[in-house]
Amino acid sequence: MDDVPYLNPPVSIICGGGSLPFIIAKALEFQNREYLLIGLVGETDIEIEKYRHIWVKWGEYGKLFKALDDFSCRHLMFAGAIVNRPDLKSIRFDFVGLKALPELVSIAVGGDGNVFAGIGKFFEKRGYQIESIVDVVPDVLVSSGCLTKRQPSEQDRRDLILAHRAAYMIGGLDAGQSAVCANERIIALEGPEGTDQMIERCGDIRSQNRARWHKNHAVLVKCPRPGQDMRFDIPTIGPDTISQAILAGIGGIGLSIGEVQILELETVIDRANEAGMFIIGLDPLDVTPIVQD
Repeated sequence: MDDVPYLNPPVSIICGGGSLPFIIAKALEFQNREYLLIGLVGETDIEIEKYRHIWVKWGEYGKLFKALDDFSCRHLMFAGAIVNRPDLKSIRFDFVGLKALPELVSIAVGGDGNVFAGIGKFFEKRGYQIESIVDVVPDVLVSSGCLTKRQPSEQDRRDLILAHRAAYMIGGLDAGQSAVCANERIIALEGPEGTDQMIERCGDIRSQNRARWHKNHAVLVKCPRPGQDMRFDIPTIGPDTISQAILAGIGGIGLSIGEVQILELETVIDRANEAGMFIIGLDPLDVTPIVQD
């Protein structure tokens, strides 16, 4: 009798910040799949202590490989955000890290998504299989239609199209994933600071009268960069995004269908409904140019 392939192998999740690693852990527990969370000191939330885990510092690659070997694990996932880019001056590489120093230096100088993508390629070269978290928790991705009580107006829809085009364009430049538009004018484009900080900047622009719009009459659109590897970097919003948007006077959010994840969905929708905000899934066709009359 032929051996039956091991279809549900143990998996380790290299964790950044935020709640996503723990959402994945709970989903894996429900699926009865063995897992190990690998917390990055200075990035991962202390909540990791509630799950099977280890902590590693940047540069402790020997410790990481040993943990994977002890767990008999050849499958990896990446989840969460990297806020503090590794600082080469402060990293203390162990022996394994020193041997791979040229590769690791190139990883450290990248941005959020590039850090995880670089680490992923580092492990792929060594025979590890990288899995997408989307296969484990597909429900976190935005579906079609409006998720909230409020529906976008015709003006909102024109702003959504323009913001979607802008977000898509800057994504092609690897500059960001989001844009804000009001009254058919681009207010802000995301840069290295991230979405929530860009939204905060929009609030400053409005409060300083550098651009004007009525409260709840600006829209935010978020979509992945063209060709973005969703195994390492999935565009994300959560409750903090909604809170920041409310403060900035943003009244609607458009998210690329099946390509953006919403963390703590019920909280996000409740918070948006309380503020009279809409959240809607955007079809990729909305990237097409606006036809002027």
